[in-house]
Amino acid sequence: MNATKLLMTVIFIGLLATSSYFFLISSESTLVVTNDGSSQSVIADDFIEVSRTPSVPCRPLTFTDKHLSVDIQGIDNCSLPVSSTFDVNWHIQQKVPLQEKQYDFIVFSIPHTVRFNGTGFLMLPPEVKLPFGFQFADDQMRVLFPLYLPQSQKIQGNFQIRPLLAGELTLNWAYLVVNEKGNIVFSSKNTDTSMTFEIQERKNPKLVVQDRVGMEKPEKVLLSPSREYEVRVFKERFQVLYAETGELLFERAGIEPNFSQGSRFIGYLAGTDEEGNPDAPLEIIDLLDQKVIFTLSRSFQVVAWGKNDSFLIIGYSMYGAIEIILPFLEKHDSFHTKHVYASNSWEHSQFAIDLENALFRTKEFGDNVIYSLILAIRLIKNQKAQF
Repeated sequence: MNATKLLMTVIFIGLLATSSYFFLISSESTLVVTNDGSSQSVIADDFIEVSRTPSVPCRPLTFTDKHLSVDIQGIDNCSLPVSSTFDVNWHIQQKVPLQEKQYDFIVFSIPHTVRFNGTGFLMLPPEVKLPFGFQFADDQMRVLFPLYLPQSQKIQGNFQIRPLLAGELTLNWAYLVVNEKGNIVFSSKNTDTSMTFEIQERKNPKLVVQDRVGMEKPEKVLLSPSREYEVRVFKERFQVLYAETGELLFERAGIEPNFSQGSRFIGYLAGTDEEGNPDAPLEIIDLLDQKVIFTLSRSFQVVAWGKNDSFLIIGYSMYGAIEIILPFLEKHDSFHTKHVYASNSWEHSQFAIDLENALFRTKEFGDNVIYSLILAIRLIKNQKAQF
């Protein structure tokens, strides 16, 4: 009898272990194993159901005061699955009259661990100087609707936010008027102009198993400007790790990886030809999202980042063209400029980014041209452009 009970116990435990294993690698998961066995990952795409009470009591998602109304849609019970999108709509209730050399904005701030969608606004990461030098949540990502510009939305607007990390997320906003010296002469901000909610964890966490004492040594190791990440470069692949812990973030095939100025993105060439020469598009990955956000043809000459990753500027060999990308946007409303030069766009081109007027100023075939940074369209041609 005892032997029978023991056998049944062993079988029961074995079934539990087997069931757990197959739950881990269910059809909703993806198992990746490298040829040398150095790493493997399991990723689940579904999310946990949150039944706990948020740490901050949930209030109505429409906020109205004398001057501004903000409505947030797509969030239930103050919680949202990670990587899901919610909408932010604003409407001016009462316009503040502007005096000479005064400028009005609708401003939102949120942690930088997000991506956006929409049009009519600037996205400026932490530590980037705001137009006219005014200050608002300098350690946060800022979304600015410049109401004073001719091409701007005057009374109402909207945009979408997609959080990339789980945890508590706070959105702040204000209707501001500033002068040319950056002094705030009017602000609607108060204790009711913010909203805090929970971003849900994934149901099954990402599991990464790595060989920390593998035989293959990287050809070189690069540290990101923020010192948060490092990339280990091998012959035709690379690994991105957290610099402090050595934890593997992801591994990809590709060559010549390099970090962006603000360390949010990494670019690399996706492959080589039979002789080992670069012969593939340049791909840009958002390190928080771990997805390719932009693919660039091989005709480019220069890739440059500006204002802590606010702008990605690309110089092409064809017609000396320049392209501007807004990398925090889900849909890239980029625009190209063309020049008379057959090559070497970076040396022969003149351009300037004007945040106060939300403009990109350049020349096309000798003509002065102005593009809107908030609409990604050409506004003016053959007018004097200041560089």
